[in-house]
Amino acid sequence: MLPCNVVVYEDPEKGETVLGVIDPEM
Repeated sequence: MLPCNVVVYEDPEKGETVLGVIDPEM
């Protein structure tokens, strides 16, 4: 099952790239 919406952003606190998933139901 593949995620519908995937977002890649940088976490300023951790200083690393984070992979996030957006829930379309939210």
